[in-house]
Amino acid sequence: DGVAATYLGVRAESAQSVCEFWAAATGANATGNVVVVWSAGVGRCIIHVWAAYDLTSMTPTDTATSTADPTALNIDVQADGMILGIAATVEAATYTWTGLTERYDAATESNAFSSADSSNLAQETNRTVTADPTGASNRSGISIALR
Repeated sequence: DGVAATYLGVRAESAQSVCEFWAAATGANATGNVVVVWSAGVGRCIIHVWAAYDLTSMTPTDTATSTADPTALNIDVQADGMILGIAATVEAATYTWTGLTERYDAATESNAFSSADSSNLAQETNRTVTADPTGASNRSGISIALR
């Protein structure tokens, strides 16, 4: 608690589905609560949390957003970098990821959310990353590379 998060300036939006990345610098082994405050009414909110150590910066080295089918999130990554990806749809679905390891799927009512990542990567240009929700047509997704 007490550490404000910084919006990383990356957003994907499709109809009622919004994905964003925020970051907060904390000490090693920090514990606390994640508190989300909205300026307007929101029906649902899902968060995905990662711990990242020894970053040179919390500013993404590259970003990708998509509302395509499948959600195409191709991205450049620096040596020893990491990629984080999140995707959402307002329809019931399960996700299949390409280029990242899926970490989390969640469903609330008829909505589906998913996250994936990969770290300690070799430098790569235009790494293929996709998030494909089965049977969903209303989707958004976002990926960021960090170093």
